[in-house]
Amino acid sequence: MIGVSSETIITPFDAWSIYTAMSLHFRKDSSYDAFRFNFKGPRCKRETFMAYRQRYAFEKIARTYPNKNSTIEYFLANLLDGNTWIGSMNDDSYNGWQGRVQRMDYDFRSAISDLANNASSFDSIIKPSSPTDIPQIYLAYTRGKLPIETLVILDTLVNYTSSINKFVSDPLEIVSDLSLIHI
Repeated sequence: MIGVSSETIITPFDAWSIYTAMSLHFRKDSSYDAFRFNFKGPRCKRETFMAYRQRYAFEKIARTYPNKNSTIEYFLANLLDGNTWIGSMNDDSYNGWQGRVQRMDYDFRSAISDLANNASSFDSIIKPSSPTDIPQIYLAYTRGKLPIETLVILDTLVNYTSSINKFVSDPLEIVSDLSLIHI
């Protein structure tokens, strides 16, 4: 899980600040690093928060998920599900994400086994045969045969995204967009 103290009790303002930091962290056109700034949003002022229309949503989140770690996980689950607006975030995304985390070990082993059965070598899964091809691992992901968590775990273990981005000629930025998903 995320390495933040679970004992830190948050306020609605803190929830808004975390939401702002995480939204910036996952934006394609932003270089903001939520981990570096300890999940504190830039330029988050109490006066701005008090005037914010969706303030009640952050009050509810602070009551439902009172510690910092669970709030971060709630926002992470929703952002990964594509719920970027606070009004579209829901507990179903969070509960589904918790289920994926609990079965991550099994899913990872199954996905790696499936990939290994369909390829001649590990390198052939990650490195495409020519610079104009999309790697097999990304094709499996886009077809729904590989969960995003497997891509992240593999990239953490062998750091394949940097080599793919250097090797592949990608004028439509398909491969680089997929690489950004899990960096």
